[in-house]
Amino acid sequence: MDNTGDETLEMAALGRPFQLGMLYDCRKDRLIPGITLWNPEELQGSINERTQPITEFSVSTSDSIEDKASALKVDASLKASLLGGLVQVSGAAKYFNDTKKSTRQSRVTLQYYTTTRFENLTMNHLAKGKISHTSVFEDKTATHVVTAVLYGAQAYFIFDRQVSSEEKQQEIHGEMELAICKIPKFTMEGQGSIDLKDTEKAEVEKFECTFHGDFHLESNPLTYQDAVKAYSTLPELLGDKGENAVPVKVWLYPLIKLDSRAAKLERNISDYLVMSAQTVLEQFNTIEMQSNDMIKDNVTQTFPEVNEKIQQLKQSGRKYKVNFMSKLSAVLPSIRGGVQEEESLREILNNHEESPFNFKAQHAWLNSKEREINAVGGCLTILTDIKSVSSVNELDREELNHETENIVCFTFTSLHEPEPYLEDLKNYLETQASKNTQSSTPSKYLHQESKQWVSSETKLKIRMYLKVFQELVNINRENKKTKFFIVSKEDQEFPGACILLHENGSSKYIHFKIPAKPDVPEVCDVTHDSVTLKVVPPSSDADQKLKYHLEYKCINQKEWSIQSSTDKTETLTVSGLQPNTEYEFRYTVEGKLGYSVSSDTTSKVKTTSPPAQATVNEVAVYSLQAPEPRNRAEFLKCKSVFTETCD
Repeated sequence: MDNTGDETLEMAALGRPFQLGMLYDCRKDRLIPGITLWNPEELQGSINERTQPITEFSVSTSDSIEDKASALKVDASLKASLLGGLVQVSGAAKYFNDTKKSTRQSRVTLQYYTTTRFENLTMNHLAKGKISHTSVFEDKTATHVVTAVLYGAQAYFIFDRQVSSEEKQQEIHGEMELAICKIPKFTMEGQGSIDLKDTEKAEVEKFECTFHGDFHLESNPLTYQDAVKAYSTLPELLGDKGENAVPVKVWLYPLIKLDSRAAKLERNISDYLVMSAQTVLEQFNTIEMQSNDMIKDNVTQTFPEVNEKIQQLKQSGRKYKVNFMSKLSAVLPSIRGGVQEEESLREILNNHEESPFNFKAQHAWLNSKEREINAVGGCLTILTDIKSVSSVNELDREELNHETENIVCFTFTSLHEPEPYLEDLKNYLETQASKNTQSSTPSKYLHQESKQWVSSETKLKIRMYLKVFQELVNINRENKKTKFFIVSKEDQEFPGACILLHENGSSKYIHFKIPAKPDVPEVCDVTHDSVTLKVVPPSSDADQKLKYHLEYKCINQKEWSIQSSTDKTETLTVSGLQPNTEYEFRYTVEGKLGYSVSSDTTSKVKTTSPPAQATVNEVAVYSLQAPEPRNRAEFLKCKSVFTETCD
């Protein structure tokens, strides 16, 4: 659009009901109904008409405001009015406001454009003295009059497909484009349906179709095959003589050329400022898509406190966007009419960048929430067999179950943390609502980084609790009286996560305490069949009710043998060992639910050989038989001989 107010303008109709002779205000981009310069009879008698049949189609893979405006043949000035909400579009032009809802949404659009005839007023109408209603010039309600109209119709078939995290979006986008480019080709060849391979059929079944058009269809297409059929019927829907065509383009003649008293378009908006406003609204679309993706996440669906925070950002952003567009709609006509300078629009844009709603601040907050969601989601993936509940209160029924003795909860403790940034957004909206923002400049927002609970230290603790929880599940897998859950409960003492335990008969949940790791047993003495060791129990709380074991095994064995101990420093002897055999020893502390923590193992301890024993190599047996003594002298002699022999 030219910067001066005395040039004829060409403008996209955008579904608006333009007619020859109708008045138009380019300052507000608004039709003036019910008022004309000429009587209806005079208009009808001086209209030139000629056929202008043109049909074209195109495929767009972009969803940007810039590319949509280009497809609709909208210039920078009209685009500014669209951004500010000054123009209420209908028919095919609704395509401009149809934006993607997800970053995981692949979109390809098929455009159909056709023209049928061109009508224009003769120059006689524009001559001085031919105007019937001159009061229009004094009222200054309009700047231009419609002197020519190009009739035709447009249609946009928007195809969307959700792309899973396992799929490559660029590849899916390419496949969609190939499938959609086939529609005009097959239609021109007179085929009402497209012969697709099985793989292509499976792919197009995933497409969702949205239709925006100047045609009256019996039903809007919802699928790819619906779109093929609808596309093939578009030419006939215009009518045999194009009687169903609508204005697609108009020519506007400046009233200032007819009478100097008429209002005029004083200036247009600089392209740079239009692009800046466009960028702001594009960024809001990006934030909304990212928010929608996070709201659909399993973590957000499971824990309401996460969902509420993202919804709060989304709703605050929408309110601010409406306010921002309202400011645009107010300032654009004033600049075009010469009432205000462009500096007014520049100030609105600068105030936005200095507000908490600037893209950098919103994007940074969403990224921090995404990190938290990913951290929680990683835990849920590992604990996929454990039921998740949104609050500890939901476990009341389980607590009352007489068959349940223990409830163990892997607990996320930081999801309820307050969000200063969200409070800043709320306060900013309230402040803006309570004063005239056009006449007062808000102070620059100083963004403060929100304290994020997902830190390197916290992640290490979460991994530790996750490992302990998994071990508890495995230890108690056959214990039907112990139930396991995943919950969220605020607990500033344990940032990130903890394990909560509800024991039978207890009135509240307590923190599951992991026993401290004991020191390695000290070897004091080794014999051929025993080892004596000194054990020192680690410090613990009185309510932990720990058990202590000295465990040992041969080097080549897997199973550990257990010898009970007490909670005092003592010397223990493990007996019944094999001589000349290597053993390992460790000290184990067993806590609640059978969870144990063991010390490091001792170095290899080898039992000694058994002590030496006397052995008998040879035994001789002698049989002595002496003669029967006849008197005492012979008896003594025999005794003497027997004694010497035995020695």
